[in-house]
Amino acid sequence: MTNEALAAKIEAAPAEQQREMLELAFIAIHGLALEDSDRFFDLLNAKAYESAAITLVPEGWVRGFEEWPHPDKGPITRAWLKETSISRIGGDTIWGHSSDDQHIEGKASTPALALAAACVRAKGTGHE
Repeated sequence: MTNEALAAKIEAAPAEQQREMLELAFIAIHGLALEDSDRFFDLLNAKAYESAAITLVPEGWVRGFEEWPHPDKGPITRAWLKETSISRIGGDTIWGHSSDDQHIEGKASTPALALAAACVRAKGTGHE
C-alpha cells in the first residue's frame, strides 16, 4: 500500500479504529523494529492516542491542529505539518518553517488520526 493510500485509509477510519490505524502508521513510518516502540505502545495501551500520534511527527517538523463541526460527519480535525529550520546569521539564531502553502495535512474524525495521516504523507518526502 502506498503512503497516500494508507493516509486516505487512516482519514476515513472511525474513532473506534484509532489504535489499529496508529499501529499501521507506526509500521509505515518506522518499520517493525524500533527502540522507541515500547513508549509508543505504552501510549496506545493507555488510550493516549493523541500522544502516540505526536511520537510519529518527523524530527524537525512542527504540528498544528484545528477542529470544526461538520453537519453530517460530526467534528472534523485538520492536522498539518511544516518542516522547520534553524539558521545562524551572525550572532542571531533564526527559527523558521516553510511557507504557508507548503505543508502536509491530514483530515479525520480525531486529532490522532488526522496527525497520523499527515505523518504518513510526510514519510518519503526526503525531509522526514
